[in-house]
Amino acid sequence: MANSGGFSETINLHHLRSLLEAVDDAETLAGIVNDLRAIERAVTGLITLAGTRAALLASEGRGAPVSEVLGCDGTVPASTSQAEAARSGLAPRFPKLTAGVISGAVPAANADVLVRIVDRMDEEEIASLSAADEDLARAAKRLPAESFARRVRRARDRIRKDAGHDDAARAKAETGAQVGLTRDRRHVRLQALLPMIEGSQVMSAARSELQRLAATGGLEEGLRFEQQLNEALMSLLLRGAAAPLDTPEAGRTNATVNVLCDSETFHVGAHDDSVTETLDGGLLSPADVGRVCCEAAVRRVAGARDGEVMATVESRTATSMQRAALFALYGGCAITGADWSRVELHHVVFSSDGGKTAIDNLIPITAAWHRRIHNDGWQLEMDADRQVRLHRPDGELHRIIAPPVPLMDRRRTEASEEANVPVAA
Repeated sequence: MANSGGFSETINLHHLRSLLEAVDDAETLAGIVNDLRAIERAVTGLITLAGTRAALLASEGRGAPVSEVLGCDGTVPASTSQAEAARSGLAPRFPKLTAGVISGAVPAANADVLVRIVDRMDEEEIASLSAADEDLARAAKRLPAESFARRVRRARDRIRKDAGHDDAARAKAETGAQVGLTRDRRHVRLQALLPMIEGSQVMSAARSELQRLAATGGLEEGLRFEQQLNEALMSLLLRGAAAPLDTPEAGRTNATVNVLCDSETFHVGAHDDSVTETLDGGLLSPADVGRVCCEAAVRRVAGARDGEVMATVESRTATSMQRAALFALYGGCAITGADWSRVELHHVVFSSDGGKTAIDNLIPITAAWHRRIHNDGWQLEMDADRQVRLHRPDGELHRIIAPPVPLMDRRRTEASEEANVPVAA
């Protein structure tokens, strides 16, 4: 091994290889692998310790950036050295968890989970989370990465809730998209960070489109999966751009999002042990669950003491006839008048409060207004004649919206007005 500043140690790798090649007993082999894993954890811990030392030297102006030191003059991939540097960077705020990584008691994967979550938090939130360093260190020693991630996210969400932050609004603020030419100007790059509900719909739609293209021979042979997915997304985008927007079914997607939610959160609201996530593992806010379940098939699953599982199904999805009737009444968003392709059907009396999927309890509004009502505390009331009163989160009346004029009556009026416009000579 390398000799630096008086430090030296020899590991005979050739001997280890010979030993492994000679093993003919699975139990003995498993024992050797366990020893190697222990060595691997010890090496990871030592690299983390080296990273914390490199960070100290860099802060004193006596060394290169941590990722450069850990990059070993370019012999280590940049992604690896950057991940190791980020792991070492936890030390000032999470010293006990970092000490666990250094000692080999905390898997590096759990430290990396914490890095990813902390990276999307602000300084005040990180300071609050660091107060739980000791508890997090204990949890990181015994939990697998996925379970530890849920533990950290719950802690983060409690901090945000106590600080008055709305997680759904924060998640919305983090979304964005970029479309532009690549540097060589030979391709167009599309990058997007989508809200969880809409993003899950996109994933589901892409999978369905991929299956459709494969079944109809719409895919070239020999394409990698990434290229096949690219073809499916392009097909969806281009077919969507060409779809008619003035029909009752416009804006409706066949994409499916499966959501897992516990009964208490669904009927009462968020609590410390709320479960609100997609079956793909994406996290949702309880408010988002309420919004997406305005049009959904809700399956209630209950486990009995004898181990039997019982399930019942309730449909909250408007029928094609109901959608057609609402389209004939409104033709678009009841609040803004936006195109029908942009609306979602909202239950005026929430389904969780007993509201039925019936014409007199449904109103078409844009996704943005749907989020405001479910997530931000806006309130919408509708009279029997479909006059709407819209209240701000503080309860103050924001706007009264007159009953809708049926779409056909509006079209006749528009046609009459156009017929009476004088024609220029």
